[in-house]
Amino acid sequence: MKVAILVVGELREVQKIKNAYDKCDVFVHTHKDYGKPFTAKYQYFTNTQKDFVERTFEKEEENFHRTIQWLRYRELLRNDLSDYDVIVKTRTDLDLDIDSIYNFLKTKEVKENTLYAMKDFIWYGTPDTIMKTDFFDYIMFYANRSTHYFPMPYDLILKCDLECMEFQWLNWDKNIDLNNIKDDIIQKRNSLDTNNVAMIVQTHCMNDIDIPFKSEKFFLQYLLSRNIVLKKLGFNLKLRNRSYG
Repeated sequence: MKVAILVVGELREVQKIKNAYDKCDVFVHTHKDYGKPFTAKYQYFTNTQKDFVERTFEKEEENFHRTIQWLRYRELLRNDLSDYDVIVKTRTDLDLDIDSIYNFLKTKEVKENTLYAMKDFIWYGTPDTIMKTDFFDYIMFYANRSTHYFPMPYDLILKCDLECMEFQWLNWDKNIDLNNIKDDIIQKRNSLDTNNVAMIVQTHCMNDIDIPFKSEKFFLQYLLSRNIVLKKLGFNLKLRNRSYG
């Protein structure tokens, strides 16, 4: 089994890695100031790329300063990753509740067109699925559509584990109780389908309040548009003393 690890951005708290990347090939896109604290293939922006991102996309008020991270991710995906069985995107400041990523994955069935994720911290999938997660080209499409209603793929959502991403941040039909999403989809499906097709503005919630990371919201919307099933990682993790899983 071959596993590729993609590490994007700041190399924070690298001591938390421990043996997590053992037996994996690691690809890192970061800033040269971080040095090379662990064995990996390191990549960096050219000055032209960095200037382009900062000049064109930086929108602090909408959290789109994260765009530079999506370009880093794009650059990592340009490596030849086709020979790997599973590709993992992660970050260095996560405490993973497993001894190593490789040992966990070697007994895990990783299905096609399924992304196993926890928010935008970490995700993994087959090469074909991971290549569909390249969000960079779509950022500007979503950037000015915070209150836009996109038709909901209800059948797909019913297949997803809603705990793995912030599904409540999406712009839902107002008939949906955000604390009871799946049950409401099943019970109110006829009216939801009618509103979905008609896209009647009055029936839809423009969910744009108290969402700290809009890029995460739009990434989820993008994944659903690619017909990708979202599932739990299969293990727990801790970030900054907060547990997820």
